[in-house]
Amino acid sequence: MTAWYAGLITLLGAIAIALAAWLVASRQTPSAPVDQVQPRVYLVRRWYFLGLTLLIIVLLALTLRRLPYAAAATTGVATVRVEGRTWAWRIEAAGADSVAGPLRLPSGQPVVFDVTSGDVNHGFAIYTPEGTLLAQVQAMPGYHNRLSVVFPRPGTYTVLCLEYCGIAHHAMLSSIEVE
Repeated sequence: MTAWYAGLITLLGAIAIALAAWLVASRQTPSAPVDQVQPRVYLVRRWYFLGLTLLIIVLLALTLRRLPYAAAATTGVATVRVEGRTWAWRIEAAGADSVAGPLRLPSGQPVVFDVTSGDVNHGFAIYTPEGTLLAQVQAMPGYHNRLSVVFPRPGTYTVLCLEYCGIAHHAMLSSIEVE
Protein backbone atom coordinates (compact mmCIF):
# COMPACT_ATOMS: atom_id res chain seq x y z
CA MET A 1 0.00 0.00 0.00
CA THR A 2 2.84 2.40 0.85
CA ALA A 3 4.48 1.69 -2.50
CA TRP A 4 1.24 2.59 -4.26
CA TYR A 5 1.05 5.94 -2.45
CA ALA A 6 4.72 6.64 -3.19
CA GLY A 7 4.13 5.89 -6.88
CA LEU A 8 1.07 8.14 -6.98
CA ILE A 9 2.91 11.01 -5.28
CA THR A 10 5.85 10.61 -7.67
CA LEU A 11 3.52 10.63 -10.68
CA LEU A 12 1.68 13.73 -9.45
CA GLY A 13 4.99 15.46 -8.75
CA ALA A 14 6.28 14.65 -12.24
CA ILE A 15 3.06 15.99 -13.78
CA ALA A 16 3.33 19.19 -11.71
CA ILE A 17 6.94 19.72 -12.83
CA ALA A 18 6.03 19.10 -16.48
CA LEU A 19 3.08 21.51 -16.21
CA ALA A 20 5.27 24.20 -14.63
CA ALA A 21 7.91 23.77 -17.35
CA TRP A 22 5.24 24.02 -20.06
CA LEU A 23 3.78 27.18 -18.47
CA VAL A 24 7.20 28.83 -18.27
CA ALA A 25 8.04 27.91 -21.87
CA SER A 26 4.68 29.03 -23.24
CA ARG A 27 4.61 32.39 -21.47
CA GLN A 28 7.87 33.92 -22.55
CA THR A 29 7.74 37.69 -22.20
CA PRO A 30 10.22 40.37 -23.15
CA SER A 31 12.98 41.00 -20.66
CA ALA A 32 12.21 43.43 -17.88
CA PRO A 33 14.67 45.45 -15.82
CA VAL A 34 16.02 43.58 -12.79
CA ASP A 35 14.69 46.13 -10.31
CA GLN A 36 11.13 45.41 -11.50
CA VAL A 37 11.44 41.60 -11.48
CA GLN A 38 13.50 41.04 -8.32
CA PRO A 39 10.82 41.95 -5.71
CA ARG A 40 8.30 39.59 -7.36
CA VAL A 41 10.86 36.77 -7.46
CA TYR A 42 11.62 37.14 -3.75
CA LEU A 43 7.89 37.18 -2.94
CA VAL A 44 7.34 33.94 -4.91
CA ARG A 45 10.38 32.33 -3.25
CA ARG A 46 9.09 33.28 0.21
CA TRP A 47 5.64 31.75 -0.45
CA TYR A 48 7.21 28.68 -2.04
CA PHE A 49 9.44 28.19 1.03
CA LEU A 50 6.54 28.65 3.46
CA GLY A 51 4.36 26.26 1.45
CA LEU A 52 7.04 23.56 1.37
CA THR A 53 7.73 23.99 5.08
CA LEU A 54 4.04 23.64 5.88
CA LEU A 55 3.75 20.55 3.64
CA ILE A 56 6.73 18.89 5.35
CA ILE A 57 5.32 19.63 8.82
CA VAL A 58 1.92 18.20 7.87
CA LEU A 59 3.48 15.06 6.35
CA LEU A 60 5.66 14.53 9.43
CA ALA A 61 2.68 15.00 11.75
CA LEU A 62 0.67 12.44 9.78
CA THR A 63 3.43 9.82 9.55
CA LEU A 64 5.43 10.05 12.78
CA ARG A 65 2.69 8.42 14.85
CA ARG A 66 3.00 5.30 12.67
CA LEU A 67 6.60 4.65 13.69
CA PRO A 68 6.98 1.62 15.95
CA TYR A 69 9.58 3.10 18.29
CA ALA A 70 7.23 4.88 20.69
CA ALA A 71 5.29 1.68 21.34
CA ALA A 72 8.37 -0.49 21.86
CA ALA A 73 8.36 -2.18 25.22
CA THR A 74 11.42 -1.97 27.44
CA THR A 75 10.26 -4.92 29.53
CA GLY A 76 8.65 -8.14 28.49
CA VAL A 77 7.40 -11.44 29.81
CA ALA A 78 10.83 -12.88 29.04
CA THR A 79 14.33 -11.52 28.52
CA VAL A 80 16.56 -13.45 26.15
CA ARG A 81 20.33 -13.01 25.95
CA VAL A 82 21.78 -13.33 22.46
CA GLU A 83 25.45 -13.39 21.50
CA GLY A 84 26.76 -13.77 17.99
CA ARG A 85 30.15 -15.44 17.82
CA THR A 86 32.09 -17.14 15.02
CA TRP A 87 29.19 -18.12 12.78
CA ALA A 88 26.79 -19.21 15.51
CA TRP A 89 24.14 -17.69 17.76
CA ARG A 90 24.16 -18.33 21.49
CA ILE A 91 20.56 -17.74 22.56
CA GLU A 92 19.44 -18.33 26.13
CA ALA A 93 16.72 -17.13 28.44
CA ALA A 94 17.97 -14.80 31.16
CA GLY A 95 18.67 -16.71 34.35
CA ALA A 96 19.36 -20.02 32.58
CA ASP A 97 22.85 -21.40 31.94
CA SER A 98 22.00 -22.82 28.53
CA VAL A 99 19.09 -23.90 26.41
CA ALA A 100 18.88 -27.45 25.08
CA GLY A 101 17.24 -27.35 21.66
CA PRO A 102 15.28 -24.42 20.35
CA LEU A 103 14.24 -21.65 22.70
CA ARG A 104 10.51 -21.65 23.58
CA LEU A 105 8.77 -18.28 23.94
CA PRO A 106 5.13 -17.11 24.26
CA SER A 107 3.14 -15.60 21.40
CA GLY A 108 1.22 -12.34 21.66
CA GLN A 109 3.38 -10.92 24.48
CA PRO A 110 6.51 -8.76 24.34
CA VAL A 111 9.84 -10.56 24.59
CA VAL A 112 13.00 -8.49 25.02
CA PHE A 113 16.22 -9.64 23.34
CA ASP A 114 19.54 -8.36 24.74
CA VAL A 115 21.80 -8.69 21.69
CA THR A 116 25.59 -8.42 21.56
CA SER A 117 28.55 -9.95 19.75
CA GLY A 118 31.74 -11.56 20.96
CA ASP A 119 33.81 -11.03 17.83
CA VAL A 120 32.57 -8.98 14.83
CA ASN A 121 29.36 -7.24 13.78
CA HIS A 122 26.41 -9.53 13.09
CA GLY A 123 22.85 -8.80 12.02
CA PHE A 124 20.40 -10.55 14.37
CA ALA A 125 17.24 -11.16 12.32
CA ILE A 126 14.10 -13.06 13.27
CA TYR A 127 12.00 -14.50 10.43
CA THR A 128 8.39 -15.70 10.66
CA PRO A 129 7.50 -19.30 9.81
CA GLU A 130 6.46 -18.02 6.35
CA GLY A 131 9.93 -16.53 5.81
CA THR A 132 9.23 -12.80 6.16
CA LEU A 133 11.41 -10.59 8.33
CA LEU A 134 9.76 -9.90 11.70
CA ALA A 135 12.51 -7.92 13.49
CA GLN A 136 16.22 -7.23 13.29
CA VAL A 137 18.95 -5.44 15.20
CA GLN A 138 22.74 -5.20 14.97
CA ALA A 139 24.90 -7.35 17.23
CA MET A 140 28.09 -5.39 17.94
CA PRO A 141 31.10 -6.23 20.10
CA GLY A 142 31.08 -4.40 23.42
CA TYR A 143 27.57 -3.01 22.96
CA HIS A 144 24.15 -4.35 23.99
CA ASN A 145 21.14 -3.60 21.77
CA ARG A 146 17.68 -4.28 23.19
CA LEU A 147 15.02 -5.51 20.78
CA SER A 148 11.40 -5.92 21.86
CA VAL A 149 9.42 -8.43 19.78
CA VAL A 150 5.83 -9.60 19.95
CA PHE A 151 5.50 -12.89 18.11
CA PRO A 152 2.11 -12.76 16.35
CA ARG A 153 1.35 -16.51 16.36
CA PRO A 154 2.81 -19.87 17.37
CA GLY A 155 5.35 -21.55 15.12
CA THR A 156 9.05 -22.03 14.46
CA TYR A 157 10.80 -18.70 13.89
CA THR A 158 14.22 -18.68 12.21
CA VAL A 159 17.16 -16.55 13.35
CA LEU A 160 19.64 -15.56 10.65
CA CYS A 161 22.62 -13.23 10.38
CA LEU A 162 22.08 -10.23 8.08
CA GLU A 163 25.64 -8.89 8.26
CA TYR A 164 28.33 -10.71 6.29
CA CYS A 165 30.66 -11.99 9.02
CA GLY A 166 32.98 -14.40 7.26
CA ILE A 167 33.23 -17.59 5.29
CA ALA A 168 30.53 -19.54 7.19
CA HIS A 169 28.09 -16.62 7.40
CA HIS A 170 25.46 -18.61 5.48
CA ALA A 171 25.41 -21.30 8.20
CA MET A 172 24.80 -18.83 11.04
CA LEU A 173 21.21 -19.76 11.86
CA SER A 174 19.12 -20.85 14.79
CA SER A 175 15.43 -21.27 15.61
CA ILE A 176 12.94 -20.17 18.25
CA GLU A 177 9.77 -22.09 19.10
CA VAL A 178 6.82 -19.83 19.85
CA GLU A 179 3.89 -21.41 21.70
